[in-house]
Formats: sequence, C-alpha cells, structure tokens
Amino acid sequence: MGIILGLLVAVGYGTSDFIGGVISRRIPSITVVATTSVIGPIVLALVVIIETNTSHINAPTAREWLIAAGAGIGGVIGLSLLFRGYAIGRFSVVAPITAVVATLAQILWGLARGEQPSIIALIGIVITVVAAVIISQSHAAPDAQTEIAIAERPALKIELTIAIGAGLAFGFSGVAYAEAGSSNGIWPVLIARSVFCLAAVLIALAAGKRVIASRPNLGPALLSGLIEAVALAVFVIAIRQDFLSIVSPIAALSPAFVVLGAAALLHEPIGKIRAGGLILALGGLLLIAVG
Repeated sequence: MGIILGLLVAVGYGTSDFIGGVISRRIPSITVVATTSVIGPIVLALVVIIETNTSHINAPTAREWLIAAGAGIGGVIGLSLLFRGYAIGRFSVVAPITAVVATLAQILWGLARGEQPSIIALIGIVITVVAAVIISQSHAAPDAQTEIAIAERPALKIELTIAIGAGLAFGFSGVAYAEAGSSNGIWPVLIARSVFCLAAVLIALAAGKRVIASRPNLGPALLSGLIEAVALAVFVIAIRQDFLSIVSPIAALSPAFVVLGAAALLHEPIGKIRAGGLILALGGLLLIAVG
C-alpha cells in the first residue's frame, strides 16, 4: 500500500509543481507560494476534525509540535526555491535535481534509523535516483562550439544551485514529517502547513510582494495548493505504512510528470536521453514494488 500511495504522491506533487511553476513565470514566486499555502490549512483542518470524531488519535506533544513546525519551515524554503528555479530555469533540470537531493537525504536518514529494504528494493532505489540524475543532465555536446552550448553553462549552474538548495530543504521537511509521530493522525501536517502559510505570508510582506495572486492566476494557484496539501497528507500516511527509504524514491518520480507537462503544454524539449531516463525511472519503480 505504501508504494501505491507513494505513486499517488508523485502524481500530486508533479501536477502541483507544474501548475505553480507556470504561474511563477507570470508573477513573483513568493506570491505563488503564499497563495498556494492558504488553502492547505483549511482543508487539513477539516480532515483533522473528521479524523478526531471518527477515530482515536493522540494530541501532538510539544516535541512533535516543534518537529512539525520545522517541517513547515523546510517546506516553505524548498517550495520558494523550486518555484524560483522554474521561473528562471528549465523544468526538466530543476525538478529532477530537486527530487534527487531530497530523496537522497531521506533515504540516508531512513537507513541511518535502521530501515532495511530488500536487495531488490535497494537496487530499484539506486536506479530511480540515477534515472533522476540522467533526466537532469544538460545534453549539449561537450565539444560543440555553438552559442547555445556556451550560453547554457552558466544557466545550468544557477539551476543546479537553486535545485540543490530546494532539495535539501524538502529533504529536511520529509525527515521531519517522518519523525513527527505516527499516533496523531494528520495533526503534524496541519501544524506544518499552518507554519508554512504564516512564513510564506511574512516573507511576501517583507519582500513587498502581493500575498494573494490576482486573477487570472488566483484559481490555478489555489488548485496547486489544494493538490499539494492532499499529496502531502498522503505522503505522511505512506511513510507510516512503509519505509521512508522506499516511499521517498517513488514520490521522487514527480519530476516525470513536471517534465511531461512542460513538454506537452510549454513545448520544452525532452530529448532522447531524458526520455530514456524517464523509462529507467519506471523500471526502478517496478523493482521497488517487486522488492
């Protein structure tokens, strides 16, 4: 079940990130982050109310409040950097590198905490990470003395710097969710998303930017936030049913949906090598599922 949920998380994250990334090319990325953050706490509060009335869950401890708040801070930093990367760079580079870094951080933490996936699952994890790296590569010929190849190099450095920063922030956030406790339902997610929302609003105000996007960007931004909040709740449920080191690489397949969306709707070229990387990622997912 954890694997299926992880795949649903990948679809949700990929869809949400693509929508938010497109909007970030029209308006400041922090405005997009702040707008998308508004809907999450509202939806999650309703889920917590329902969950509290239908099942027995424990109230979060002070430690769990702090850890969940840390997850929210990591999330707002990660999403702000991610949308900034989408605004100035290529979806096909920023998305997979962010996912690789975040996944490696969570896998290493899970293994350090004593998780023991099967050998087949470990091979699938490695293949999935390698596939994400392949998807992220610049495929201009190294000896091509063309203006495009030369101009791409500094842009790639900026994209990688932003993506690595986003990945580290998301990795920290994912680990925090895993450590926030498993007996208090969706409470940790609600706490984290509330802190996320508050931080995003304060950052937008400090930067002198709009907190809420205006039309016609408002609707898509809220939709992105709704999808992301649901995907995050599913992620928390998934890591409570399976190893973090198993769920994380599956959720890291979200860049595939971002890249495909960019290719189909923005006509951003994928290329044969990146397409091969996407196929390899699916193979890694199959091994994880079999393992």
